[in-house]
Amino acid sequence: MKKKLLSLIMAVCLVTTCMLSMGISASAATPTIIVMERECKVGDMVELEVYANEPQSYACIVFSPSFDHSIFEIVGVNCNIESGTFLYNEDTENPKFIWYNTENYTTSISEILFTISLRVLEDAPVGKHAVTVDYEAKNICDENGELVEVEVRQGSVTTFLSIRGDSDGDLLITGSDVVMLARYLVDLETEINQGADVNGDGSIDGRDLVKLSRYLIDLEEIDNPYNQP
Repeated sequence: MKKKLLSLIMAVCLVTTCMLSMGISASAATPTIIVMERECKVGDMVELEVYANEPQSYACIVFSPSFDHSIFEIVGVNCNIESGTFLYNEDTENPKFIWYNTENYTTSISEILFTISLRVLEDAPVGKHAVTVDYEAKNICDENGELVEVEVRQGSVTTFLSIRGDSDGDLLITGSDVVMLARYLVDLETEINQGADVNGDGSIDGRDLVKLSRYLIDLEEIDNPYNQP
């Protein structure tokens, strides 16, 4: 009986130790700021949200949006934090923004903190392009001036000229695309978006119409929908 009781006590101690260890590990994890991934047609504007992955208290955050200036131009930055003060320098070559407050602001899980608006240049190549926010560790702190360690997970924008299956160019694949493609094949439509080349073989014909129709009723997938090389 004593042996069973001792074993039980040891098991409880072991579980408690593991739980405490896990709690310490979780609290010591570095909070991550994440930039979203989006898709955008060449020449259009795209918005990328910057959000926190877990609760963390801040009183000052300074970020510099970082991207390829031969592909994007910055349109602006918006702050989604309701309290505090936000400033953005509106410098297209060296953009930078700051949020600060006299008291700590504690983020919630998956809370959007900022939104970065970019325009994809007309001559931008299609593909996946990195977008992130750079920072100096000394500019991320709490109300006591203590530095808050963070990591940033970069996002991206996948640029494209057309979406395969999008015959009318509205960036959606719907029944109207089937109708437009069918009309085009019997010369009732004279112009059609290059997304009508659903199978990507370089021509627009009945095979594209069949593939698009099957896609809309979940009988077939469209490969490489953003026409990536």
